[in-house]
Amino acid sequence: MLGALFLAGGAFSASIDRRGTVDPTTPFTWDGDTATGANTDYDAESGGPCGKTATDYCDITLLRVNVDPSFWNTRGGGVQISARNFTPNP
Repeated sequence: MLGALFLAGGAFSASIDRRGTVDPTTPFTWDGDTATGANTDYDAESGGPCGKTATDYCDITLLRVNVDPSFWNTRGGGVQISARNFTPNP
């Protein structure tokens, strides 16, 4: 399973596979496609190349963090994001 996650960005012009929203009580969970590939030319700033072949595979998710800024006035921390069950290329 290979995943790419974008929180924001003006260069985010690739097709979005899925969208999700999180808040302090509601997580967003997803399973990406199973694929074999190595997108060694991926550039996070431009968001590409990003496709569904072995040389440019990406799994794109747009995550909206739905928290009022005042939430952080009495709390520390941030948004926790994890990616598991994949093998990175050496």
